[in-house]
Amino acid sequence: MNTKIQIQRNCLYLLLLLSISSSTQAQTDAAKKYLLSALDLMKSRSINKNKLDWNSIYKTSLEELKDARTIKDTYPIIRSAQSKLEDSHSNFFPPEAVASLLLGYKQTGQAFPYAKYKLIDGNYGYLSVPGIGCYNFKDWDEYASHILKGIKELDNNELRGWIIDLRENDGGMLQPMYAGLHPFFEMLQLVGSRDADGIDGYYGFKNHSVYYRGEKQHTFNIPTVKLRNRDKTIIVLTSRTTASSGEFITIAFSSLPNVKLLGDRTNGLTSDNTEHRLSDGAFLVLTEGTIINSKKELFDEVGKGIQPDILILDTQNREKIIDAAKNTIDQMKKK
Repeated sequence: MNTKIQIQRNCLYLLLLLSISSSTQAQTDAAKKYLLSALDLMKSRSINKNKLDWNSIYKTSLEELKDARTIKDTYPIIRSAQSKLEDSHSNFFPPEAVASLLLGYKQTGQAFPYAKYKLIDGNYGYLSVPGIGCYNFKDWDEYASHILKGIKELDNNELRGWIIDLRENDGGMLQPMYAGLHPFFEMLQLVGSRDADGIDGYYGFKNHSVYYRGEKQHTFNIPTVKLRNRDKTIIVLTSRTTASSGEFITIAFSSLPNVKLLGDRTNGLTSDNTEHRLSDGAFLVLTEGTIINSKKELFDEVGKGIQPDILILDTQNREKIIDAAKNTIDQMKKK
């Protein structure tokens, strides 16, 4: 009887070991599959994909995987592989960070990035457009709608010109910025991106939607605004803080014939990022293109930034830079 019980116990113990081993192997296999999916995205989409030693990157990453047991264990390996992409802009957001981005500003207790606008001296339309760093579509609508509200109110006046302030725009999501400023841009090919294979694509806006390469990217629940003062001089204020999507907007404006850039050169993150959601909800953000303007000029030197037409280094001196903007508008109006 004791022998029979002992045999049963040994069998149960063996089954438990096999179950644990099987579970561990399944986790290891899932981690490997997850890592390879991330590496495959980098290899197929990175702006520098044709310049990198992918055999070395895969080999090193898989060697680092030997101690990984879970998907979470692959995060440092993915970040290490991303550092080899040499684009200074790609990123990785684990699921908990993505959850915060999806919740948006108000649900996470953050101040909402509303645009600021006012009429200066009765006939200069001033609009300050901040960056937006969330992936909540209701927030996108509110952000863009508030910009449009400011534009519409200012446009009800007989303006001498516009002052668009991007000095504090440190980037984030391009689509809501573009949607909010669509009265200036519409479907004109003002700013785009060139990928690693030399293929160009441009952004546009039509019927409440942002397009890229003619394909709809996102549809907004926002009003459509038509400008009365669209052809008036536009002065765009920039600084070293103006970055990423803020630089896309800078280039879009600079491609218009009635625009002057005034301030300091921009930050120099002049590349196009795309978010890829992985199987556990993490975001793999990859730099997949470089900014081009309407003339197909390429802004591919990281850190160089966009040079203003009128250089003012002291961009925090508000009175000085606003006076310079007004004077430039007046001078251009006389021509």
